[in-house]
Amino acid sequence: VLTLANPVPANTSPTAPKYRSAFAINPDLPTARMNQWSFDVERSLWKNAALDVQYLGSHSYHLDRSYYLNTPLTPGPGAINPRRPNQLFGTIRMIQNDVNSNYDGLNVVLRQNMSHGLTLLASYTWSHDLDVNSDSNAGGFPMNPYNWAGDYGNSSWDVRHRFVASFVYDLPFFRSASSALVRTALGGWQANGILTAQTGFPFNVTVPGDPANTGSSNERPNLVGTPSSTCGDGHLTGCISPAAFALPAAFTYGNAGRNLLAGPDLVNLDFSLFKDFAIRERARFQLRGEFFNTLNHPSFSNP
Repeated sequence: VLTLANPVPANTSPTAPKYRSAFAINPDLPTARMNQWSFDVERSLWKNAALDVQYLGSHSYHLDRSYYLNTPLTPGPGAINPRRPNQLFGTIRMIQNDVNSNYDGLNVVLRQNMSHGLTLLASYTWSHDLDVNSDSNAGGFPMNPYNWAGDYGNSSWDVRHRFVASFVYDLPFFRSASSALVRTALGGWQANGILTAQTGFPFNVTVPGDPANTGSSNERPNLVGTPSSTCGDGHLTGCISPAAFALPAAFTYGNAGRNLLAGPDLVNLDFSLFKDFAIRERARFQLRGEFFNTLNHPSFSNP
């Protein structure tokens, strides 16, 4: 019979683990909350056009994380289990909701309603999203479970810059051509497009093994220079400069922050051309050509 006081009885099967792991949920889990605030200024520019400047901020708290509360209190030499707070068990994972996240975003929007055949919506967003771990169920746990503030950094979906523009333009060419054939074949075309450009998603740099000797698999190196990456900019391998990092000394945690580097940018243009042919007063025939990723620009994942 297994009990919390005696998780590995003497008559346990010889193939059973020497130290059993455990999973728990903190019975006191406050409801996750978000406080949000915003500020917006809009101004008319010219006929049928306006500029909108928006700020949005938020603070979320009581977010969940995996808290490995049976990790040795400090890095050090020797076997790991004899240094655990509860030496009867191996790892003990607890669901805890004591971390937070913060978001700040500036959004600039230009709106041009139909004028001279053109409709335009363009927006640029600068934002910064910070948290402690972006997914506690997918390995997102602090390097040092007793110091979660050391993992407070760029969230895994932090996109610093993003620009999106969409337009509809009734091409003015050949609309008034004297030739009915030219007017019908080449006039009355409509061009449409959606352009998206954004910086890449952050990614983490870790070290192999367990230099701190605490049983963790999420340890980072020491930062000894300015980290940089050119991933996606014509490079698929060797795109991270190793000179900025160094292995930490034995039995220590590295001092590099979480999610220091950003992956490949994303640029995509979708374009289309429409042409309507009038058949009768209430019936039309439309010729449509659509080109997705018109520039044939590849979008790579993080290394």
